[in-house]
Amino acid sequence: MKRTIGLLGGLVVVACLYGVEVAKGQGFIELPDPDTDPVGYYQEVKRLAFRGHAQAQFLLGLLYYNGKGTEQNFVTASFWWRRSADQGNVEAQFRLGSLYRLGEGVRKDYVEAFKWTRKAAEQGHDLAQFNLGRMYYYGDGVPQDYVEAAKWYRKSAQRGNAFAQFNLGLMLYKGEGVSQNYSEAFKLFQKGAERGEAAAQYMLGVIYGYGEGVPRDDFESYKWLQKAADGEVTKRS
Repeated sequence: MKRTIGLLGGLVVVACLYGVEVAKGQGFIELPDPDTDPVGYYQEVKRLAFRGHAQAQFLLGLLYYNGKGTEQNFVTASFWWRRSADQGNVEAQFRLGSLYRLGEGVRKDYVEAFKWTRKAAEQGHDLAQFNLGRMYYYGDGVPQDYVEAAKWYRKSAQRGNAFAQFNLGLMLYKGEGVSQNYSEAFKLFQKGAERGEAAAQYMLGVIYGYGEGVPRDDFESYKWLQKAADGEVTKRS
């Protein structure tokens, strides 16, 4: 099975194992299947990357990062992700920010991590928005700012990011960076609790137990606290 790169409204569409992606360029190009011919896929992506295709540069970095079709090399992955990020590729910006945050293939640098994470967040990348919220919350690479943390958690939460929904819920519950709002916190914890997240189930139990934002209900409190405890036991077993 071939993977195709072709023009669509001035953009090159790359159908790869990660779904349909885009990169600047011209023409239609057949790519080998990355699952059945990883070396051939790597070679073709590398050729396109050297021609300046931003999405191919991102994919080449991903191949080096995961060691697929070539030897794993975080340093080379960071090189190609920077080339792609400089062209505005949002996924490369997010990945590059993560490399700087973790110190993989580059020297750990929270200022650089913040810079690239913010670029991706401003393009609407929900994981980058969540990471940016955490960086503002803990003061990593930027002065601590709960207002900004809540702002970016909210943006990520609105895109469905479960981690952001929980963290925003906590900030609303505590009144950190936002006005304390038990009712809104309850709604966010409820979403996570219904997905089976133990931490959200625990907070739902606490809210029902104290009657914060909802009528006090000892039965509901016990139910959700028990679900949270059962979930933690399941994780450890």
